[in-house]
Amino acid sequence: MACAYLKTHGYYIKSRNFYYQKAELDIVASKDDTLTIVEVKWGLSDFYGSSENLKLLKNATTFWFVPLIFICRSLIASVNAF
Repeated sequence: MACAYLKTHGYYIKSRNFYYQKAELDIVASKDDTLTIVEVKWGLSDFYGSSENLKLLKNATTFWFVPLIFICRSLIASVNAF
């Protein structure tokens, strides 16, 4: 559902559920020259709290480190493709 929404708004989905150790990027998408990291939240009710509060970053390092790993792996893959 989130990928379909992004695609209809001109985004190219580069990866879904990218894992590095215990961290995950739900969707990595790009549009023009911008790389976008999307955290997907959903639920049928607020029984366990609002979707914004369900998942907190364990530490600030995860926020920048995992996308950096994705970018490095993508660059290595594109170099190896030549």
